[in-house]
Amino acid sequence: MKKIHFILIALMLNSLSWAQTKKTVSLEDVWLNYTFYPESVYGVNWMKDGRYYSSQNDRFIIKYDIVSGKAVDTLYGKAGAPENYIEFSSYALSPQEDKILLAVEEERIYRRSSKAYFYIYDIAKRNIKRLVEGEKQSYASFSPDGNKIAFVRNNNIFVTDITTQETRQITETGEVNKVIHGSADWVYEEEFSFAQAFFWSPDSKKIAYQSFYEQPVDQFFLQYWLGAETSYPYNYEYKYPKAGEENSTVTVSIYNLEQAKTTALDLGRERDIYIPRINWTEDPNILSVRRMNRLQNQLDILHANLQNNQ
Repeated sequence: MKKIHFILIALMLNSLSWAQTKKTVSLEDVWLNYTFYPESVYGVNWMKDGRYYSSQNDRFIIKYDIVSGKAVDTLYGKAGAPENYIEFSSYALSPQEDKILLAVEEERIYRRSSKAYFYIYDIAKRNIKRLVEGEKQSYASFSPDGNKIAFVRNNNIFVTDITTQETRQITETGEVNKVIHGSADWVYEEEFSFAQAFFWSPDSKKIAYQSFYEQPVDQFFLQYWLGAETSYPYNYEYKYPKAGEENSTVTVSIYNLEQAKTTALDLGRERDIYIPRINWTEDPNILSVRRMNRLQNQLDILHANLQNNQ
């Protein structure tokens, strides 16, 4: 009996000690100090041989050895070519890793979308040139063969040949708050977690893209105060479908660069659907499309074969 009493007393003392030392979780722990956030590695871009990675370090793009962790080369930086250096906010290596696409004066739009002026830097020649003149672009992306770059501007898709510097516009009907080509609308960016809505085929000959026809969607209005230089706010209007209201109608098309031809895919009779993802398969003639009903309780995976139009 004495043994049982001893055990009970020990448990009570242990519980009392734990209660006195435990700490209440505060909002500062969660949102200010990020106490419970897992540790991770950011800004690492693996290179194709698997032995190295690149990372943006202040004003430089550095190549690191995975095993030693040491820097082995400066791919882009002020010290390498000061006469050609341009401040940048983000970058992408070409598939062949001989060129770098630099985003300059990058401007955020929503959570995942942005636009910038893009520049192409040739690593071997150490020269830099602007992708295109004019307004800022979004989602500039190398083709798999590294010879072309596609991007979105003013809700339309363009392709620039790096060698000839010729730019081709492959969609014509994009218009603010009406039609979006190659870029996700607000719902897709926020709920399906992507902003770029065009994709190169593995052979670099085709581009698959989504279009969002959002004119019937109701609008929201935001007021932006632009500072002391103006007495009135700027009214920003954007399409924002609420639950149960009308969404954008989404279509999928494929543009063939060699034929200068656009093929619209048949996604079925139902128009009130979601297309949360499209992806090329290893076959450059087959595009995989994921189709979801409005209730989001059925997901279909469709394959479009461009050779037999099925």
